[in-house]
Amino acid sequence: MSDIETAFFLYSTEEYLFNDFDIEQIFDDELRIMFETYRANMEEALFSVQLPFSFAINGELKRYSTEKHLKNLMHSFSLSIVRGHMHETEKIGNEAAQKTEIELKEIPDADKGQILRNILKALSNADKDETRISNRAVLRQSIVVIWSATESLLRDIVRHTLNKDPNFAASFFESPITAKYWSKKQITFDHIRSYGFDASGKMGDIALEINPCSNIASIRSAFQLILQPESKCHEAINSRELYLLYKLRNIIAHRNAIVDKKYKDETGTNAKIGERLVIRPSDFSKHYLTSKSLAYALLNDASLIFRSNFEKSSTTE
Repeated sequence: MSDIETAFFLYSTEEYLFNDFDIEQIFDDELRIMFETYRANMEEALFSVQLPFSFAINGELKRYSTEKHLKNLMHSFSLSIVRGHMHETEKIGNEAAQKTEIELKEIPDADKGQILRNILKALSNADKDETRISNRAVLRQSIVVIWSATESLLRDIVRHTLNKDPNFAASFFESPITAKYWSKKQITFDHIRSYGFDASGKMGDIALEINPCSNIASIRSAFQLILQPESKCHEAINSRELYLLYKLRNIIAHRNAIVDKKYKDETGTNAKIGERLVIRPSDFSKHYLTSKSLAYALLNDASLIFRSNFEKSSTTE
């Protein structure tokens, strides 16, 4: 089965949609916007890899409906000859259109099967040469989008949590868990001055100025402290799957997916040094679902753990 054919099954699975992504449960407007932005970015990534299938199915359905309409048009024209109103072209056209509309609402199973076979054939024929190169480039860049969406969500949660709770922010900067990436000694006079000498609600911004929290190690360090010990998010953030997504994004963004020794050693890939990684729909699927699963876990914590932080902050102000 070709890469593009596989995309058909990716498209047809509700597992990739965000229908049950209950953002409205979040009472905090800023946090809700973070998750809405994440969802929009992920949906765009999914849309980009679905395009070959979308074009194929639209083309096939257009062909099928046109074929049906022409058949009904000929039938209506034949009846018009018998009835003696063959010159009433508008009436003939309307009758054919109405019949076609009814037929398209109840497509026979046999026709559905043929439509599917035609779509797969079209996708298979398209999976060649320039089209193949283009589709694989889209898949590579979709990995970059997935990681960017994931990283942005995580970074924004770090910023938001520290901004919301000055007491927690103080603990964050004093903790040995985060000491490798953030320390109160790194907070400078310029940081304080840039916020009008009132940084109580800007400690998250200062933290990301000191360290942007853009690599997997600093992200894990921050969330080890932010999340409650029993949070299910720990497993997702510390998973090898998220680590591999991060590394794959880096090799695509910095080396256009050309494998080097560092990437091979860190990931254990079977690809040879100097080869360009081929990103298949199955790879996209794996990394997309890794990110989505993490976001779902965070969303659940957003209404519980993060809320408790915010409520604690409001009672101490």
